[in-house]
Amino acid sequence: MADKKQPTVIIIKSDKDKRYCHTRIDEIEPDGTQEVTFKKVSQNYTAKQNRLRWLWSTETANSGIGQHGTKNMVHLAAKWQFVRPIM
Repeated sequence: MADKKQPTVIIIKSDKDKRYCHTRIDEIEPDGTQEVTFKKVSQNYTAKQNRLRWLWSTETANSGIGQHGTKNMVHLAAKWQFVRPIM
């Protein structure tokens, strides 16, 4: 069975990333065996990511570890610790 390689995904966030992509494209042989795709990256959470986040919040609340007894309290504590804007 042939070893199927995962595609390389590069999210361009800087000029360095742009130069890297340009170099990678320059190295490709124009023989029709490679494909380059450009698409907008969504910054929104997917439904799957949201379900996982709430599953973890529920599991943490049900574990009895810590001081947050409900999934909403765990969610708010994590939001306060990790998501609040840096001032």
